[in-house]
Amino acid sequence: MTHHLRITAIRPAYPADSWYLDRPSPAAIGGSENAIYLDLAGWVLATPPDPVLAIAIYAPTLHRSPLLVATLHPRADVAEIMGIDPATPTGFQTALNIVGLHHIGEIELFVVTASQWHGFVADSAYHTTQLDLLATITFTFEFTTPPAPPETPTPLFVTSLGRSGSTALMAALATSPDIATPETYPYETKPLAYAIHMARLAISPSLPHLPAAAAQFLDVPFIGATNPNLSPKDYPKLFNHYRTNGLQILQTLVRPQFTPAPTAPHPRYIAEKSTPNTLTIATAETIFPTTTEIILCRDIAPWIASGLAFSHATDRYFGTTTTPAAIFDQIIIDLAAFLDYLERRIRAPRTIILRYETLISDPACLPNLARRLGLAGADRMAASLSHIPPGHDTTTHDTTTHDTTTQAVAAPLETILAHPTIAALTTRYTEIRAAIAPE
Repeated sequence: MTHHLRITAIRPAYPADSWYLDRPSPAAIGGSENAIYLDLAGWVLATPPDPVLAIAIYAPTLHRSPLLVATLHPRADVAEIMGIDPATPTGFQTALNIVGLHHIGEIELFVVTASQWHGFVADSAYHTTQLDLLATITFTFEFTTPPAPPETPTPLFVTSLGRSGSTALMAALATSPDIATPETYPYETKPLAYAIHMARLAISPSLPHLPAAAAQFLDVPFIGATNPNLSPKDYPKLFNHYRTNGLQILQTLVRPQFTPAPTAPHPRYIAEKSTPNTLTIATAETIFPTTTEIILCRDIAPWIASGLAFSHATDRYFGTTTTPAAIFDQIIIDLAAFLDYLERRIRAPRTIILRYETLISDPACLPNLARRLGLAGADRMAASLSHIPPGHDTTTHDTTTHDTTTQAVAAPLETILAHPTIAALTTRYTEIRAAIAPE
């Protein structure tokens, strides 16, 4: 595929006399049909007592893991102008694969100092409160030669914040002969998501800076830029092979991991649950142009109530031993990220916004969805809503949770909703919902 990449704005945020951005510009890295590289280079004056060690690159709504980390190296020209030791690390240069950022169109560059380094590598979200922003870069890219549609079913992602009907909807979709899904409840094995993730690893340059912590792999896994186990200089033939044949390899990875219904040996869709803070869907849209996404929204008060009740019943979601303060923090972080994602995705060409309340209470919801997607088996899909796994539907549970370890009582729902930040996010959600076309 070919494309036209354009930088639309660079918004500086760091003191003007202590850094400079030489360029972002398209990087000509040959042989890749799965990548659009942005060449980033510049310098930051790294002086004691707390020198800058690296530049961490993030994207809005993807703050749980950096896209790329570039350590500083000496630059003779900077040393000469600034009158500092030529061995002082000041410069950075890296190529960032932005192929999965099509609908985000923005990256943020942060500085990581020596005093921040340990905290940064231990917590991928450290920058949200600790790191200083260097600059924000916005861009657009258009495909002048569209990627060829792969000869595989279209990916169909069900994205939600959790406790919003994704399990019920996946169970309904699984009854259609036109859809292949992970085999059983809870539909969270993520074979499609991880296959696409592995393709990203294979086609992205890599720098071994961050540890392979299991917690980071849970939600926003390492992409090639920060994966310590992959390096192009160590495996040049392997990387060239993936860059040349990435699409075919991806198709080979994806299809065998699903079990299509016996009546549909060639399903139209492969369905998978997703979260609103990964690159998976945007990357899938580049590789599979017909990728479709269903975003499930739930009103804030019942979403929080369900999350609290489900946590108390199963020790999942917020957990039973989480402090009230930690629950407040998680609600704010998760809800803000979801609303950012929702605002960016509602205008995507093949995105369907579906309210939980409509899914559960409107008998016409699933037949209408089946018509929009061209699915057979609408009656079976609608009937499946009566078979939600026992204990999974917590819509009528008590909205106060108890910490079974400390016997502390978490804040009741009314107190949580009255929190100023949560109240503001609730208002924002109402405004976003009002701007979305009727279902």
